[in-house]
Amino acid sequence: MRILKKHIPEITQTWRSKYGESYNEGLNFLVSAEEVVPNNLNLLIEQIMKGKPIQQLIGKWSFYNGDYFLNSDVLIPRPETECLVECIKLSNNKFKKILDMGTGSGCIAIELSKIFPKANVYGSDLSDSALLLARKNNLQTTNKVNFFKSDWFENIEGRFDLLVSNPPYIEKTKPKNRDLKFEPEVALFSEEKGLRDIRIIIMNGREYLTKNGWLFIEHGYNQSDAVASTFKKSGYQQIRHGLDLQGVRRFTYAKR
Repeated sequence: MRILKKHIPEITQTWRSKYGESYNEGLNFLVSAEEVVPNNLNLLIEQIMKGKPIQQLIGKWSFYNGDYFLNSDVLIPRPETECLVECIKLSNNKFKKILDMGTGSGCIAIELSKIFPKANVYGSDLSDSALLLARKNNLQTTNKVNFFKSDWFENIEGRFDLLVSNPPYIEKTKPKNRDLKFEPEVALFSEEKGLRDIRIIIMNGREYLTKNGWLFIEHGYNQSDAVASTFKKSGYQQIRHGLDLQGVRRFTYAKR
């Protein structure tokens, strides 16, 4: 649906009713969008009142150097993941074969394909709907990524210079944050205090890395020590931490 000028007063009133004056940035994004996902004004008003994220109302959001289609089947890209991509860019490695595991919207894989245009870049995910969206996003760039279905290493063959993942890492016993209720639980929550999927990737990853290959993995704000310990126990070298914009350790990486 296109937002017309006559719609703006009602949208603004609804937004203020839901968020008060504290979230003007979201309102500005919404009323300036060329189109929104809800196909009529009443549905848009209803979804605003339910707290649906602005990214899903618009159906598209910026990540690093690109704009990506989004829906409730994938995670909303966040700034800490942009820091992860930037760290990979600044690592001064010339990766020739890259795999993004749990690719979701495909934003990490596609941005890496731009940074390393000569590399063969792949993205895997368990969700068919996520892969469909990732392929749609990939049509926006000339750097083609090969997306395929896999439950972590189930359908992975060969070795890679770079493995990267933003896996589920929220502790499953914790109540779901209301800000996350519109995003897929399978991409958010993990067993073993949020570390199960991270451990699967780290413990199996060395078998799929080239001799000088690297594994980069995003994690929660309080998980860096546990993640580094898993890297060490699994035989990785040069274990390092990366910081988000607040200076918090939000991803860890290591060499095979």
